[in-house]
Amino acid sequence: MPQAYLIESFSFFVIMLSVVIGYHNWRVNKNVIYLTTFLAIYALSIVTYKLFIYGGSVYLYAILLNNIAPLYFLLGPMLYFFVRGIVTDKIYFRKKDILHFIPFAINLIAVIPYLLTPIDFKLKIAKMTMQQFYVYRDYDFMLFYPHFINNIGRAIQLTIYLIVSFAMLVKFYPQIKPQTGSLYKQFKYVYFWLLIFLILVMIISLNHVYVALIYAFTTNLALAKFVLDKYLKLALAAYLTIPVFILFSPRILYGLPRFKNIIPEAVPAIDAKTSDFQSEQKPKSGPDENSIAFQLADDIMSYLKTDKPYLKPDFSIHDICIRFDKPQHHIYYCFSNVLNKNFIELKKELRVQYALELLSSNAAENVLSMEGIGRQAGFASNSNFYACFKEVTGLTPNQWLQKNRKTDMIS
Repeated sequence: MPQAYLIESFSFFVIMLSVVIGYHNWRVNKNVIYLTTFLAIYALSIVTYKLFIYGGSVYLYAILLNNIAPLYFLLGPMLYFFVRGIVTDKIYFRKKDILHFIPFAINLIAVIPYLLTPIDFKLKIAKMTMQQFYVYRDYDFMLFYPHFINNIGRAIQLTIYLIVSFAMLVKFYPQIKPQTGSLYKQFKYVYFWLLIFLILVMIISLNHVYVALIYAFTTNLALAKFVLDKYLKLALAAYLTIPVFILFSPRILYGLPRFKNIIPEAVPAIDAKTSDFQSEQKPKSGPDENSIAFQLADDIMSYLKTDKPYLKPDFSIHDICIRFDKPQHHIYYCFSNVLNKNFIELKKELRVQYALELLSSNAAENVLSMEGIGRQAGFASNSNFYACFKEVTGLTPNQWLQKNRKTDMIS
């Protein structure tokens, strides 16, 4: 069935996107790991439901069926940890957070006997239950409680965590208004994205509760299949939208940056010689969080231009985080929202500018080779130096040198 194939394909696509987003962005804001874990687990559940209702690979169904059931009890905690981390602008794990994993632990203990069975037995159970509604519902899967409790329990658990997450957002809302400038825009943008995200998940979760109840108590097979079919399509549409949106709008990952801990005694005027952003953007009021963000951005630019850390080939944004003892998403926010500069592009421009200074001082003729200039400017290889130099100036280093020699001769 084409629609069944699409459900499975797009589910794996969501998993792939989640892994890619998590891998490439966990350094920006480690809270994204909670979100991508949530999306990946839910996508796996959609694949399992799809195989049950439409059929497909018995081997894949045998691997997923009941073996990964404990993971579904992590959906609520992962969602909660993500929202909590964004709202508090921290990533932490307290001792009492272990309590969130009790349902997961109970279900894990319950499925151990099934996990220890050989694959041939699992294949037999998969064949027996695939597309067999009553067999699936009534089989015990070696649990010490009716297995339909899992479906109802995790759906209700996720709904409870959603309510708590909504409460956190409502409590946080008054903190948006005092913000100013670009920080106010960031707060408002991320806040309403979180709100829409939670509403989407709430719709899916309530549908999941309804599906679980239908499957546990109905005798109307046609109704059960119809409800699950609609649930799968709705859930997949929602969970495909989320990672795609993040890919095209990465500013979500900057979260709700808080700069309270770096309030300076006074916010000095920005020196146009050491900063690449407009001074008129800076608030004229006292050191509110937006002013502090601008001050941090100014300090970063001063550090780059004075200490020239970009001359080290392995220089990364992590070095700036260590230098200023700030989380990485704060630094990313300063580059993207205050300086309006991409870190990679800025690093490249600064290195090329330094190479131009060396070329202008005739270092190419008197002291250094062209390759040596590239190394001194921080480029890891000669090819990278030439490519970046041409991208910034429109000329190769040799072309630039020849052009400026001619200019000097004419003058």
